[in-house]
Amino acid sequence: MEVSISGDREAPNGRAALGSTLYVSRPLSKDGPSGGSRIINGMEATPGEFPHQVTLLNNGYHSCGGSVIANDWVLTAAHCVDGQALSSLAVVVDLHDFSNPGSSYIWFDIAQIIMHNSYNKGPGGFPNDMALLRLSRSTQPDITKNIIELAPGGTSFAGERCTISGWGTTETGTGASILMKTDVNVLTKAQCTVYWGSNILDQHVCIWGQDTALGSGSCNGDSGGPLVCRGFLAGVTSWGRSGCHDNGFVTSPSVYASVSYFRSWVNSNCGGCL
Repeated sequence: MEVSISGDREAPNGRAALGSTLYVSRPLSKDGPSGGSRIINGMEATPGEFPHQVTLLNNGYHSCGGSVIANDWVLTAAHCVDGQALSSLAVVVDLHDFSNPGSSYIWFDIAQIIMHNSYNKGPGGFPNDMALLRLSRSTQPDITKNIIELAPGGTSFAGERCTISGWGTTETGTGASILMKTDVNVLTKAQCTVYWGSNILDQHVCIWGQDTALGSGSCNGDSGGPLVCRGFLAGVTSWGRSGCHDNGFVTSPSVYASVSYFRSWVNSNCGGCL
């Protein structure tokens, strides 16, 4: 499967946003199949394991992930939609395998994009990397069953085991069509600043899968996707090491925007949807 990544935004000290468009050889359309790729050193998810997980398509191609947080709303990363035309984007719910999508996935056009008005302004690494997508309902079915609850305000998951999922780039650079997952450890802010210094803010959550010597984490195409802790949406994939790994070894934490930190922003901008 041919995969090329375009539009990566490099940042100082080896940082890069993870959500640049991931082009695969077969685009997903309202009527047909597509392709994708995966988390670094992850494993295949079970169909239906992450009902909240969506793919954000850009001109029919997977570009980022996202999470259903209300019947009309998806939460993703601001850098996934920054500068993008509304008409070029779509959200697909209930998709597991791009190469064999079946007929049960649900396609939504997007009616509105709400980016955090302070996205990428001020200190730290890609600050305020949050965006809401209001789905165009028309005659589409109810997706209440796909909703994931947001982490309560003020909640810390440091020291806990959590799970990430997505169709982001593999450690080999090749594509995998099936949704991937991996368990990760949530680091303390002090632990994360060892690697990322002053780039880490209170609004960030750092994760690192360390079950094996290779480690695991997120990569291009995973951006906007979920970090789930205790059944709550705890983070939105934001940024990490440029290149994501070193010869298959994940050598630094991936960084997520903290849902707990931004919960009040989300609720006020989705019209009290939580």
